[in-house]
This record gives sequence, C-alpha cells and structure tokens, in this order.
Amino acid sequence: HGGSGVSLGLIEALRVMRSAPEIDWYGRDVPHGRHASTDAWLRQSYPTIWGARIKPHKPVSPGEVQALQSAALLNLVPSTWDVFNFTAVEAMASGRPVICSDAAGASELIDDGVTGFIYDGRSPTALSETLDRALSCSPVLLAEIGLRARETVLRLLNPETIAQERVAAY
Repeated sequence: HGGSGVSLGLIEALRVMRSAPEIDWYGRDVPHGRHASTDAWLRQSYPTIWGARIKPHKPVSPGEVQALQSAALLNLVPSTWDVFNFTAVEAMASGRPVICSDAAGASELIDDGVTGFIYDGRSPTALSETLDRALSCSPVLLAEIGLRARETVLRLLNPETIAQERVAAY
C-alpha cells in the first residue's frame, strides 16, 4: 500500500525492477501543472506503471485505512520531503512493516531492517533495492519487524510520556 503523495522516484524504481510488485495506492487526485488531474497525467506519462503496477484508489475512511495498513504485506511511504509523516506512524502502529524514505521525518522512528526499512529518498535505485530487500524477507521476519514497529510507536509516541516530557520542558 502506498502513502499519500505520489513519488516519481517510486515510478522510476518500479521501471528498473525485474519483478516489480503491484502497489495499491490510496489518495486524492489533484491538479498537476497544466493538467486537471494528476491521475490522468500519470496514466499518460507512465502507462506501464501508473494504473498497471501502481493501482490508484480513491481516498478511504480512517477506519478503512487502518484495516488496509494492517492487512498489507508492506506499507510504503516514498515521501520526498516531510516534517513528520503520519502515514508512516499509522502504518508502523498497524503492526506491518514500513518502507520509508529518509526524507520523511517519521523515518527517525525506524531502525532499518529491525522496525522497518529506510532508503535514500533522493534515489529511485535505493528504493528499488529496498523494495527487493523487503520483499525477499520471509513472512515470519516481516511479522516480527511489524511487531517491533508497533512496539516502537507505542513506546516512543505514548501520549502520557509525551505529555510528561512537555510539562517538564515548560
């Protein structure tokens, strides 16, 4: 499952992969430059990827997002910049592994190969290599990584702990 913003780095990564996975992508369609629709522009510009390997879907409710994330083999956050990506945190909390760009602020929560997977967000090659690495993991290992990701979110983003830290800081 993909995150919120379409990454051309993801499209480039899938173009070079020998055995690229199909990706379900959820998000809203927005204008792109002179085009009324990013979806239409991507279908025209990358017909072998967008709509073929990346399956776009309309946005869904938060409950449906949670169900999709927890059922996914992997969750992907290919953000090219982000202060703190909630999609990554939500995916980690779902108990499934996340592949996250190092350009997403939430990547600081991930220990590569232990609680998820991180790649150089400027490099489509790094993304394709990380996708290959994650997809080569056994289902048991992916489940372990997902559980460690969930534990990390519960420990580091515990509301009581954060509230106490804020009060102490003030």
